[in-house]
Amino acid sequence: MIITLMKKIGLPAIAAAFTAVGLVFGEGRSKTHVVVDHDTLWDLSAKYLGSPWKWNEIWDLNRAGVPNPDLIYPGQELEVPGPGAAAPEEEEPEPAVEPEPVPAPVPPAAAPPAEDSRAPETPEPAPQAEPWRKEIGRAYPHDGSMKASGKVIRESAGSALMEAGDRVLVRLDRRAEVGPGTVLLVYRKRNFLLDKKKGVELDGGTYFDDILGAVILRERRSSTKWAAEIAAVNTPVEPGDLLKFPGRP
Repeated sequence: MIITLMKKIGLPAIAAAFTAVGLVFGEGRSKTHVVVDHDTLWDLSAKYLGSPWKWNEIWDLNRAGVPNPDLIYPGQELEVPGPGAAAPEEEEPEPAVEPEPVPAPVPPAAAPPAEDSRAPETPEPAPQAEPWRKEIGRAYPHDGSMKASGKVIRESAGSALMEAGDRVLVRLDRRAEVGPGTVLLVYRKRNFLLDKKKGVELDGGTYFDDILGAVILRERRSSTKWAAEIAAVNTPVEPGDLLKFPGRP
């Protein structure tokens, strides 16, 4: 009976059906990537998953062979999750049966309020602005006293100019004592003697360390790299701008 049915349908139609089934069940499988020079989990996440911020999904699949996400080596094979993995369909819940309405009970007559003998509460003081915000927009003579604790490496979306709310990657000095929530000021050495017609800096002017804005550290990426968020700016931030602790020279 099966042979007779196959003859009626035709071998080409059966082969096409099996091919379609194979394509459906093949979606979402992981891939294997062989590491080459200058590869990072950040770059592989952007290449395969469409966003560098999903690097930890690749690390989760390869923790046995990659104990440190910042150290991968040429020739190393990494498993990369496929972008087309479909989530299992959830069963649609049965509609809930609404209970019949119950008449609300009549509340008893309210008793007169008791006299409050407690002392009146002292109003809380209004929140004060963070001290580091007062430093944004200031400029200090560039005399070598301001020491950088790190610098901005790049912006997650690849933009050259970064504003408040943008996500950035920063590199810090290994000796810097920081954690999630630490605020660092962004500054840049600038020359205030300008050719107004051409809009360029001229030699012989006075150089200042100009405080452009501030970043807040969010998540550690390696021993020296952090994902951060720009908290405030006076001038757009660029890759290469320097970082310092608030209140320190």
